[in-house]
Amino acid sequence: MNVTERDLLEATPLTAKVWVLIGLLTRPAAFALAIAMLVAIISVHRPNGLFRSNNGYEFGLALLAISVALVFNGGGKLSLDHKLSK
Repeated sequence: MNVTERDLLEATPLTAKVWVLIGLLTRPAAFALAIAMLVAIISVHRPNGLFRSNNGYEFGLALLAISVALVFNGGGKLSLDHKLSK
């Protein structure tokens, strides 16, 4: 089985979302999501403008902001990262 770059690009957001959801490796997973959102905004949604009704980058920008916030703040007290670090 040959793994291509496209396969990795499709698998990264899915696995990163799972890691963020369970709170394990939150910062690296959020960083991967931020990069994926940045690529999606620049390559797909930017020509359509800002608003989501035109398939714009409004929602992607919100997800990028959330991902960047998770990169800087981490998962918080309820995350597995926090529980395992004790």
